[in-house]
Amino acid sequence: GASPMPLPLLRAALKAWPDTDFMQAYGLTEVCGVISHLLPEANRDPGKEERLSSAGTLVPHAEVRVVDPDTLKDMPEGEQGELW
Repeated sequence: GASPMPLPLLRAALKAWPDTDFMQAYGLTEVCGVISHLLPEANRDPGKEERLSSAGTLVPHAEVRVVDPDTLKDMPEGEQGELW
């Protein structure tokens, strides 16, 4: 699919399989693969649960813009938006 794993499902999976590493990745056909990834250790930090719905960290040499999906204007750093 084109969205991250739903948070309730990810939380349940982390609880059911505590020794399993989960990794999320985001990719585009236009870039021939993955442009960002959320490494397994990000799922294990209880103080940073907001990361669970993150697209993760960009891979080397990737450039993206985060925009408001309604206005297409750039979002301030740290705000949620659509990747372009």
